[in-house]
Amino acid sequence: MYAVIKTGGKQYRVTLGEVLRVETLVAEPGQEIVITDVLAIGAGDGIEVGNPMLVGASVKAIVKSSPPPGAPPRKAAAASTTPRPRVIARTTPRLRFRRL
Repeated sequence: MYAVIKTGGKQYRVTLGEVLRVETLVAEPGQEIVITDVLAIGAGDGIEVGNPMLVGASVKAIVKSSPPPGAPPRKAAAASTTPRPRVIARTTPRLRFRRL
């Protein structure tokens, strides 16, 4: 059985016992939270989809850890913006052989 939930502006597919990293969630470690934004629930071959949310469905989770209060947010790794040098392939002219 799985559920598709929405938290922190993102959608996650979760199953029982799965560890999930989410953003913008204010909770203390060990605290149980209830996520009511459930978009879909699936089991086996069947799936139940909400429009946009399922009424009466919820997902319970326990917060394992959280950053210390006042800690700055982690920066995302940025790609290098320096241009790569252009390499021009230089070929030597083909020599024309004559048959003698």
